[in-house]
Amino acid sequence: MDWVAKAKELFEMPKPEHFTNFTHCCECDEHDQTLLVSDDAIAT
Repeated sequence: MDWVAKAKELFEMPKPEHFTNFTHCCECDEHDQTLLVSDDAIAT
C-alpha cells in the first residue's frame, strides 16, 4: 500500500489561513509562518 498517496487522499484540503494564534507571541507567529510555507514534501 502506498501510505503517502493514501494520506494525501484522506487529508486533501486547502491550507487554513493560519495554523496558530499567530498574534499571541513571536514564537506562535514564527511557527505559523513555518507551517504556511511548508508542503507535503517535508513529510516524506
